[in-house]
Amino acid sequence: MTSPHTKNGWEAWQEEREDFLARETEGFTKDLRALKQHIRTLGKVCPKDEAGFPVQTALIHIDRLTKEYNRFKTYISAFSK
Repeated sequence: MTSPHTKNGWEAWQEEREDFLARETEGFTKDLRALKQHIRTLGKVCPKDEAGFPVQTALIHIDRLTKEYNRFKTYISAFSK
């Protein structure tokens, strides 16, 4: 296991973030699906501590993205009724 405190521990995380940002927008609904997948992927590739749990920095970022995703979904559902 790679230490979460080294550059290599964050390599897959950084690659996923760069890949997500590089994708072109293709409509709000498709972007939301991409964001949901991005959050899942970050959860899988985030650096883990010695006990195998995601490090706090990663959890904070994933939580922020999840809250934004939920806020957008609520906003869309208000207009789709």
